[in-house]
Amino acid sequence: MLEKRVAFLAMRITHHVNYESRSAFSKKCTRGNVGILSVEGNEDSVKTLETLNQRVKRQENLLQRCKEMIRSHKERCAQLTNEKEALQEQLEERLQELEKMKDLHMGEKTKLITQLRDAKNLIEQLEQDKGMVIAETKRQMHETLEMKEEEVAQLRARIKQITTQGEELKEQKEKSERAGKKLKFISFHI
Repeated sequence: MLEKRVAFLAMRITHHVNYESRSAFSKKCTRGNVGILSVEGNEDSVKTLETLNQRVKRQENLLQRCKEMIRSHKERCAQLTNEKEALQEQLEERLQELEKMKDLHMGEKTKLITQLRDAKNLIEQLEQDKGMVIAETKRQMHETLEMKEEEVAQLRARIKQITTQGEELKEQKEKSERAGKKLKFISFHI
């Protein structure tokens, strides 16, 4: 872009210098007096030539500065291009690192989700097992309690029976003792 601009300026400068030269010469020729033209033309031509030479030098200096600016801009452009490429490479590396980290974290996330799901299922299973164990324990305790109550009832009945038998034996003993005393008394009196 800059090169095109410099080339365009150089072309305009050349065109301008040529135009100025022709314009100055044509003005001198149109005066009509050839004798004056030759003497004045030489002086004017020298002045015009000096002026044009000064303009050409200025334009050449300007052109030289433009060329130096172009060279400087090209160097800067090359430097910026190199920096851009280096930054692009760094960006690509960072993106690859991020992608690897993303994949790694995605794997860990999936693993953690699976572990959480398994833990939740295990907790639910343990809750169910706990409920079943509690129910089974209650059932066993109820059966044991019923058996113990039945045993207690049997033992009470047995105690009552034994107590009744004991009382009957005691009564029989007392009767026997009384009968024995009576017999002794009778046999003693006989």
